[in-house]
Amino acid sequence: MPRSAALKPEQVPADSKPTLDAITKNIGFTPNMMATFAQSPIAFNAWAALLGSLSNVLDVKTRDSIGLAVSETLLCQGSSSEYTARSNGP
Repeated sequence: MPRSAALKPEQVPADSKPTLDAITKNIGFTPNMMATFAQSPIAFNAWAALLGSLSNVLDVKTRDSIGLAVSETLLCQGSSSEYTARSNGP
């Protein structure tokens, strides 16, 4: 199965850009998964809307714990480092 590469900022479709920019601003970096997912604006924006709805249900620590578990499962060192740093606080 072919793999999709993460998009560079100038490659992000116009319909995905506002959502990706908001995610990047919110967490302080652009995860590769998000930059790759942005290739499909309809799916990406629908997923972001779902994620926004869940943010009203799950607290920040729980969301970060889930993010850490997923990034470790996917062997994403960059994301794991970010989630670990955020969970340890300042």
